[in-house]
Amino acid sequence: MEYLSSFFAIILPQTPLFLVDLAGLVIAILQRKRHPKVSLLAGIYFLGSFLLSLIGSGLSLLPLYLNSQGSTWSQTGLIMTGIGLVRVALQTMLGIALLYAVFGWRAENPSTPPQEGIPHA
Repeated sequence: MEYLSSFFAIILPQTPLFLVDLAGLVIAILQRKRHPKVSLLAGIYFLGSFLLSLIGSGLSLLPLYLNSQGSTWSQTGLIMTGIGLVRVALQTMLGIALLYAVFGWRAENPSTPPQEGIPHA
């Protein structure tokens, strides 16, 4: 029961973040016909972000579990450091996907020629 209350204490404050990720995923799915590449990359970001947040929330209980199983704090720290490094690497890859979704499409679509009477920057 201690784990359950700890889990909800960790999950509940993150609910707005989960909702934003899920909303972004739904929008990406709905916009896939209009902007297929952007929607795919944004969808990857939002799904990955949601899953990493959910898994990370669950893994935050790992130190409690490991210590109850007789693991030392230094062993637990090493395990959590390894998990943290993997998580940062995955978040970095997701961030790159989001950058491509936001800015990558600009390189594919050349700017339209300037119209008469409208100055072109």
